[in-house]
Amino acid sequence: MSKERESAKSIKLGARFWGLLTFLFLVFGFLCFVLFSQASKKYDEREAYINDLQKEIEQSNIKHAKALAGASEELYRQGKRNDAIYVLKDVMEKGEDVPQVRYALTQALGVYASDISYVPIKNLRLEQEAVSLSLSENRTRMILKDAIGNCLFMDTQTMDVITVVDDLLQGEESFWIGERWFYIDVDKDIAVCMEDGSKLLVEEGDFAYLGYPVDRNLYAYAHREVVVINPENGKVLKRFVTPQLNKLMEVEDIFLTTESIFILTRTAADLQLSEYTPEGEFIRRHDLEDFSIGNHAVSGTFFYYKTTSPEFGDQLVCYDLQEREIIWRSACSLSEVRELTAHPDGNGKGIWITDRNTVMAYDASGSCVFEEHFECEVLSLETRARKDYVRILLGDNTYRIVSTEYWDCTEHSFYDKKPGNDATIMAASAESVFVFFADKKELCGYGVSKNLQQSYVEDVDTGVVNKRGTLQMVCNDTEKKREYILYDFATGEERVRMENEYRSFAFVEDGSKYFILYGSTLDVCSVKDGSVVYSFEYASQPLFSADFDAVYLPKNENGIYDLTTGEKVGTMMNKADAKSLNLVLGNRGDTYALISENMKEVFIYKTRRQELLAQGEMDLRYAKEIFFSTDGKLLCVLNASDALELYDAETLEKRTTIIGLDKPGTNLCLWYETAIYSYVLDTANRDYILDSSLGVIADMKGITGFDREQHAFLLEEMGYRYVPYLSYEMLMEMGQHLMIDYEPSEELLLKYPL
Repeated sequence: MSKERESAKSIKLGARFWGLLTFLFLVFGFLCFVLFSQASKKYDEREAYINDLQKEIEQSNIKHAKALAGASEELYRQGKRNDAIYVLKDVMEKGEDVPQVRYALTQALGVYASDISYVPIKNLRLEQEAVSLSLSENRTRMILKDAIGNCLFMDTQTMDVITVVDDLLQGEESFWIGERWFYIDVDKDIAVCMEDGSKLLVEEGDFAYLGYPVDRNLYAYAHREVVVINPENGKVLKRFVTPQLNKLMEVEDIFLTTESIFILTRTAADLQLSEYTPEGEFIRRHDLEDFSIGNHAVSGTFFYYKTTSPEFGDQLVCYDLQEREIIWRSACSLSEVRELTAHPDGNGKGIWITDRNTVMAYDASGSCVFEEHFECEVLSLETRARKDYVRILLGDNTYRIVSTEYWDCTEHSFYDKKPGNDATIMAASAESVFVFFADKKELCGYGVSKNLQQSYVEDVDTGVVNKRGTLQMVCNDTEKKREYILYDFATGEERVRMENEYRSFAFVEDGSKYFILYGSTLDVCSVKDGSVVYSFEYASQPLFSADFDAVYLPKNENGIYDLTTGEKVGTMMNKADAKSLNLVLGNRGDTYALISENMKEVFIYKTRRQELLAQGEMDLRYAKEIFFSTDGKLLCVLNASDALELYDAETLEKRTTIIGLDKPGTNLCLWYETAIYSYVLDTANRDYILDSSLGVIADMKGITGFDREQHAFLLEEMGYRYVPYLSYEMLMEMGQHLMIDYEPSEELLLKYPL
């Protein structure tokens, strides 16, 4: 029994031991679980804290980048282009792609600037007010004459003053030969200020006139003697005496034709024009009727001048120097002539005359082909840029482009945001403009961007071009007929010619087809040969989608048709409902939006199944325009304040609002370009590029399409040209390259300690 009891006792002790061990193990496991849970919770909390901290840092960086982008835009508007790039230096190094930064970079770099517009380069505060500005022939040097008679010889790239010329004979004209500035000094000697600012004496004498005619030699006059000097080496080429001129006559101008030298002189009583042989022998005097000083211009053998007489009144006269007769006289309403400019090609195509506020142009026959009055002051004309247009530079910081082919006038500005002050003095050339603002005594320089090579499409008529920039339809109107010609845009090869009175024409989406609407018939044709691919009758009231890839024909069984395939994708609500609802078609008619009659509710439908995708309240009573993006993913609403609201087309959730659009007008289009993963907003006055987050990253004028082979935008503005699209990485590389040798001012460093 004792053994049995001992055995039972041993078993009981073992059970207690194992039970206790199990209990201890469970307690230990529970403690481990609790400790692990607490550690895991702390880890999760730490991870969440780190994630929140990273988000805060990212948000802080984005906020900081946006602030610097705002500062960059302000510096750019002030003309401080390099400073505008410099303040973005940290952002560029970090590579943060914020839409506002990208937009500021495109502005400051001028990569999408028009070929007829300017970007700010630099500005300079002056001690004295500027009286006149003049640029050298190659625009590397400039002379600024101030109010106390000093002439500042300046470098146009840096706007640094190289030297100050203070010995100019007051009242005498000075002029440029190449990059050298010739003038008559106070001792009445001929002097030249060289490119480096050094002064050289060319010829001593008692000179009263210095001129530079078309043979590129210096013509100087002193005491009846004309001296002809080679400006390159300063050697006298010839001299001749003019006994017909006396000391009471003041020489106003010396100019040449192919056969003669002409000297225009003034006396107290009148003006005289004398003609000499190239050797200096007197030939004759020319009688000019009622000619007044300062109102003349020469082009080839034609002498143009303004006259006022009791018999004819105010007139512009064209006098043939060779035939010695008046070719034409034309009425001219300008009593005060400030500038009379002959067109540089010398064919009389545009003789321009201006007073303080009016510009007029006359053709070769004397007909007034252009006349425009401006509210602000006309500061200058620029006729050297290109032969097919002329710039009229105005005092309100804008300029007009006048086509010498069509004589139409379009408005442009030197910068996107105009300052409140007006310009008073201006010097302009084809590639640069310098403007002086008197109230701030500030000289601002503007130039065409040199950062981008732009390729031009020559000799292409204006017409409708598809979004790929490959095809163009041109309409030719004559007295007898109207014809439409379809061209290959790149080669100019004619593909199709049509003759009819079409109501409208457009390319279908990718340009593989086009449609023509005449009468109540809509034909969709092949771009290869013009053959009709499919046709729709009863199309008198069509409603097209934004990209012309779908059409709703209410009189054709209320059908919605995909114009790329010709397929009927659905039938709209009955006609009674159609009268009380507004309709907007989506991409290829796949979806459509209905806006209630009271303009307070929107319905998005899937066309094929008439499935309601989204419904929402939206006050559209003051909307100017409602449309889908071409990919059908966004519903766009342009409101009365010209703000564009973008909504998700499947949920009606608002994605963003774009403000600050420049005179958007109506008939807007938001098309998606897959090659750059961006939207292009096409408005009446300006076009905007939106990134994937729908932030504006660039703007430009005249976007017609996007050529995917060249990876470039096709722009139409006084002709067509290609402008390459630049990624953010390329923009940053350009910006960082410009900053390699750039030294910011102390003022900028104090304000933006980067």
